[in-house]
Parts: sequence; C-alpha cells; structure tokens
Amino acid sequence: MLKVCIGQRGDVVTVKRNFAYNKLLVPGLGDYVTPEALEKSKLIREKAKEVESFSSLSALQTVRYLESQVLSVVMNKETEWTIEPWHIRVSFRKAGIHVPDACISLPAKPIYGPDAELESKEFCVTVTINNKEKAKVRCRIHHWSTNPADRLPHIDHYWLKESEPIFPEEADILKKLSHQSSLNKKKNELTHS
Repeated sequence: MLKVCIGQRGDVVTVKRNFAYNKLLVPGLGDYVTPEALEKSKLIREKAKEVESFSSLSALQTVRYLESQVLSVVMNKETEWTIEPWHIRVSFRKAGIHVPDACISLPAKPIYGPDAELESKEFCVTVTINNKEKAKVRCRIHHWSTNPADRLPHIDHYWLKESEPIFPEEADILKKLSHQSSLNKKKNELTHS
C-alpha cells in the first residue's frame, strides 16, 4: 500500500479523479471544493495556526485553564501588607499550581491592606508561560485573622458570586474572564452529571 502525504489538514489540493474518489472522498479524508468546504477549510487552517503559534502543546490548555480560575489571595487582617508576586505565588501553590515569581505580573497600581473595602473584590494578574504566552488570572482578596473571634464568615463557592473590581479599568477584562469561568464550570457540570 502506498502512503502519500498531500498536505496539511484544511489544504486544498488537486489530485487525479480516481485517487480523489478512492483515497480521499470515500474514507472521509477529503471533500469536494464547494463554498462551504472552502469556508470550513479556512477555519481549520486558522485554528491550526493558532495552535502552532504556541510554545508547547500544553501552553494553550494552560492559558485556558488559568483564565477560567478565580485565585483566592488570602491576606492578613491584622498586619499591614502590599501585594507582591510572592503572595500570588503562594496563592497559586495553595491551589495546586506552581508559578515562579518571575512569571507573575501585578497590576500597575499597588494594592495595600488590610482594608475592609477590598474584601471579596477582584484584580487581575498576568502569568507568562514559557516566556511567550500570557494568561490573565482573576484574583479575589480575602482577609484572614489568626484570632478565630476576628475571622470573617466563610463563604461557600465564593468564585461563583459576583464581585466588584478593585480597579475600574480592569472591569471589562474581569467580566470576560468571569464569563469564561462560568462557561467552563457549566461544561464541567455537564460532563460530570
């Protein structure tokens, strides 16, 4: 049996009639050139370029996964702090994700606390993957006290609750990430039910 490579998926090729029928059309590996098939071919090629432009096979999946998460950033309620990359790294580690400090970009404006006004509000950090891809990650501030009497009440499924942005200029990005997150959660619920 002769195996022939005639192009990438989505390419339009010209071959002999018998070869086209027996080797491409009947097995479902090809289609006649029609306006619909050309549109489908164009979409397939664009998707292939998108995947090829990533630094590794898992980079696209990693970006999508990170952008679907809400990272809980737990900060001390009694001691003054300014959010730094290591706070975000520790929060990622608690979520089972290992991210070096050098890969984390914070918002341009610093976030200081403790501040009760910041409780359950969101901001966005950027995680750089393989020095190429960038993922925006929603972060939500929670205050914690070492004294059990001073602790705030626990909120179940906090990531499903609506939240305000700390910085109004990030509202559109956070809304888009929130929409992606809710779509991902619904998809997971459907596959696990």
